[in-house]
Amino acid sequence: MTAPSPLPPRAVLLATDLSSRCDRALDRAIGLARQWQARLVVVSVLPPLEQHELSEELFGQADWGPSLSPQAYAQRRLQRDLDGRADGIEVALRLQQGPVGPGIIQVAAEEDCGLILTGLARDAIFEQPRLGSTVLWLARHSPVPVLLVRNRQHNDYRTMVLANDHSAHSQRALETALGLFGEPLQLSLVHALELPRAGLLTTPLDRLEEQARRSANALGREFLAACQLSDDLRQRIQLISDDGEPARVVSRYVRDHDSDLMVVGAHGRSALTTLLLGSNAQRLLGAAQTDTLLVRGDPLRGNKDE
Repeated sequence: MTAPSPLPPRAVLLATDLSSRCDRALDRAIGLARQWQARLVVVSVLPPLEQHELSEELFGQADWGPSLSPQAYAQRRLQRDLDGRADGIEVALRLQQGPVGPGIIQVAAEEDCGLILTGLARDAIFEQPRLGSTVLWLARHSPVPVLLVRNRQHNDYRTMVLANDHSAHSQRALETALGLFGEPLQLSLVHALELPRAGLLTTPLDRLEEQARRSANALGREFLAACQLSDDLRQRIQLISDDGEPARVVSRYVRDHDSDLMVVGAHGRSALTTLLLGSNAQRLLGAAQTDTLLVRGDPLRGNKDE
């Protein structure tokens, strides 16, 4: 079987909080925009204007005159960070105010972006309540894939790991990753075994684990049969399974094999699955030490008319 040709987006969006932790995401965004000949949209979401006005009232005006507005400060920082680094790339700088996640999604829709990149890990500037909350919100609500960049960009993604639960969401995530970044040199599908703990009363653990592993391998082969993959890539795929909590199993494999990219199929339309997504995704994001692509399961954008 021959996989469909990749259709990279016409525009990519970098969500930045103007701090150094987004520098690696900026490098990756520039690299992808140049590779895909796509527009680069850089967005920063500022606190509501009332907060800035309150600060001015509390601290007063400096001796040298009025302070820079948040908009002017952010515009200067964005232009300084991009200075000379994006030559030959069409760049749009956007500033939003208000809630962070909705602001990012709004700009992505207005600019027809097919991928959102960010380096956000802690959201102090965005004043979010906990680790990774903006990324988790995007994972639940973004209609386009979200790439959380942790590593320096040395090359393309050569090794890819899919957190695989054998669902249609995982299939969409895998095909989206391949459509965006092309075929890796090595692709690993990692699945956490579900052992029937009640069965330990009558069956030895090693036998239960072997049964679960055989079942997982069978489901893995069925999963691959349903995926649109090239014959060449199929020869380089590894089916991996291990007993344990999914986030721990996947993150440990990624760490031990120094994988370039982890791919996660996020799904959460109902209240229950949204809660499940938040718990599992937060553990994955907290434990993973590599770039992570979060895909909600919606089709690729950026090539809607092709």
